[in-house]
Amino acid sequence: MGKPTFADDAITIPELSRELEGRLSRRSIYRAAASGALPTWRVGRRILASRGAVAALLRGERPRESTAPEE
Repeated sequence: MGKPTFADDAITIPELSRELEGRLSRRSIYRAAASGALPTWRVGRRILASRGAVAALLRGERPRESTAPEE
């Protein structure tokens, strides 16, 4: 298969909260996004985060700044 695309890596906050099942609450994820600890971007009304950035945050690393995709 090919290289992962933006759509494969992007996740909404509610989806992320369901996937983490208790490791981080939805409120904590929104707080991390608001503080800049979790880089996010908006598409319409949705707030998206990179699964890679979330994984880095959970490992205690500072995620790299995310940018909107250029597709």
